Amino acid sequence: MRKKYLEKQDFKTLKELIRTSVQKFPNEKAFIIKEKKDNEITYKNITYKDFLDDINALGTALIKLGLKGKRIAVIGPNSYEWALTYFCVQCGIGVLVPLDKGLPADEIKYSLNKSKSDVIIFDEEYVDIVNDF
Repeated sequence: MRKKYLEKQDFKTLKELIRTSVQKFPNEKAFIIKEKKDNEITYKNITYKDFLDDINALGTALIKLGLKGKRIAVIGPNSYEWALTYFCVQCGIGVLVPLDKGLPADEIKYSLNKSKSDVIIFDEEYVDIVNDF
């Protein structure tokens, strides 16, 4: 049995990559999120169309907050929310400042100052560091 491969495509931007993916595979799974509540584990599928819808919704919210064109730092564990924020900012909202989740608190603060970030989007595990900033 011979495998069928997709033809290679070149993309200039992440926005182009996402829009093309939605056009070609709107209802295919882009992400599978594992959710755990008590001892029950469930899985939630996010399609490419859902992902683009979420990117647009977050982008609209960030623009309404006055963050268009601003430096937006993001820190957190690998997650759908992190990927969503990354793609959203990179698709035209502002300048992304990705911060390594393993940085010590003083280096996070240094990076925020050095990058002149206007805002930080963070996971709840970083609330003490951000509140101390």
